[in-house]
Amino acid sequence: ETLLKGIGQDDKNPAIAAFESDHTSVTEIFIRELIQNSIDARLHRDKPVKLKFKMIEHKDESFIKDIYKETLPLIKQGSSLRNAKRSDLVHKDNELYKTSLIIEEYNTIGLNGNFYTRLNNDPEAHYSNFMFGVNRQTKDEGGGSAGVGKIAMNLSSGLRSIVFLTHRSEDDEFWVSGKTAFDKAHTIGTTTFSDTGYLSLNDGSHNIDNLDSNDEDRILSPIKDKNYIKQIKSEFKFSRDIGQYGTSWAILAPIYQSNKNEAITKLDDAEQLIEMIIKEYFWAISDRYLEIDVNGTEINSETIWNHLESKFPDKKSTWDFFLGITTFNDDDLVRLKSDWRNSNNLNDCFIDDACKEDAFKKFDETDDVIGFEVPIPVKPLVGHKEN
Repeated sequence: ETLLKGIGQDDKNPAIAAFESDHTSVTEIFIRELIQNSIDARLHRDKPVKLKFKMIEHKDESFIKDIYKETLPLIKQGSSLRNAKRSDLVHKDNELYKTSLIIEEYNTIGLNGNFYTRLNNDPEAHYSNFMFGVNRQTKDEGGGSAGVGKIAMNLSSGLRSIVFLTHRSEDDEFWVSGKTAFDKAHTIGTTTFSDTGYLSLNDGSHNIDNLDSNDEDRILSPIKDKNYIKQIKSEFKFSRDIGQYGTSWAILAPIYQSNKNEAITKLDDAEQLIEMIIKEYFWAISDRYLEIDVNGTEINSETIWNHLESKFPDKKSTWDFFLGITTFNDDDLVRLKSDWRNSNNLNDCFIDDACKEDAFKKFDETDDVIGFEVPIPVKPLVGHKEN
């Protein structure tokens, strides 16, 4: 990785600081950001996004160590979540380069767009938005709070580091890159480094004190070298093939936190994530926006209910209710006006075609309507004359 000199950096990385003050666990933040970003970046709207999770062991640790030889001293200088010393890493030194959590997403657009920090305002799934999101010039609608959510993957790594390979739908190119997020801008000797390091083959022989904007763009640009991409695919066991758009992510030395009050531990198996994934996103799976594969275990619209009952048996009535919603026949819907309770005549309660068209128009063209529908089974009262 290449380190950049820090200029005017805050005492703490603002994105990390934002999450440290959150009441959500590291793993919950990671799952929410990962899956929601994938759903938002769906390529074919008539097909679900598919996410595959697996843990791998690295056979050639020297390759991984070489990537992080410059960043590890800065990682160890920082303070971790919950104010523990960062030198007290969850993984021991001889474990830092052994394992990675691999997530590969399919049927997404990939990280499209430019890689220039000066052109960094796109709110969609975007290469520069992900890499430099916290420094975005604006907070355009849809981009979140200046893109700070993009750092969630780094927080799930004991090395605060991710590597990724993206197959871009806009130009059919493969790009490799990665970043390390430090807790703050650290100083070694007389040099203060940026709070982020980037995977790069373009550092050259420049003095870190004398980088101009063109030098920085070369450092921050993605790696397109086919031999290096092939090596990354091999080391991280990425299985993405030509024609399969989307992004493959590697989280180095992955960590796990079941809730904010629990200690952060090593992630030993990708299956530890299943419970949290289905709890947060069962609605997306049941509605066929999302499919999950964890170590070959398929979780889709047909199997989700069995997984929910298995993981959360005490909430069976809740799952039965949502199953009823997802399997409800739309032909049986009765559409009621919002003020139906105030109607004296039953016939005045229902939405007619004109009302429906007006509501659809407002929903499409204005921000005046936010709606959802819940089917309610209604049984006629005994002896009641009205049907």
